[in-house]
Amino acid sequence: MFGMLERVRRWSGMASDRRRIAHALLRVGRYEEAIAAYELALQQRPGWREAAENRKIARVRLEALAPPESDAGGT
Repeated sequence: MFGMLERVRRWSGMASDRRRIAHALLRVGRYEEAIAAYELALQQRPGWREAAENRKIARVRLEALAPPESDAGGT
C-alpha cells in the first residue's frame, strides 16, 4: 500500500494540486511528507513563493520536534 507522498509522486497533477496536498500534510503534522510534497510542487513551478514559504514552515516545525542535542561533555 502506498503512502500519501508516494501517491503524490506517482500522480502527474498540477503543481497547485500538489501544494494543496502538501498543505494538508503540514496541517496534520506530517512534516517530512509535507516538505517532500512542497519540493515536488516546486519542481513543477520553481520560484513559487507560497510553496517555498510553507516548506520552510514545515522544516521549522520538524526541527522543533527533534530532541535536543545532548551535552555529554559537561564542564
